[in-house]
Amino acid sequence: LDSRGKKQLGRLGNPEKSGLLPIVIRERELGSLVPAQLQDTPNPRALEFVSKMEPEEEPLFLSLAILQMVDREVE
Repeated sequence: LDSRGKKQLGRLGNPEKSGLLPIVIRERELGSLVPAQLQDTPNPRALEFVSKMEPEEEPLFLSLAILQMVDREVE
C-alpha cells in the first residue's frame, strides 16, 4: 500500500498453470517468479518475462520477488 494506506502498489498474482508466479506492480504484470522445481537448468533464472519498468517500479518489483523467495525457503 502507498504511504496513505489507500492504494495498492503491488501484489503477487495467481500462479499460472506453468507454475510461474506473476508479479504485478500498479496493475501491470512486470514479470514472473520461476518456482524452484523448474530451476534445474545449468543457468537457472529466478525471474522470467521481465518487462521494462519505470525507475520507481523496480524496487517494488524486486521487494516482492525477494520476499517470495525468502518465504519459500523459510517454509
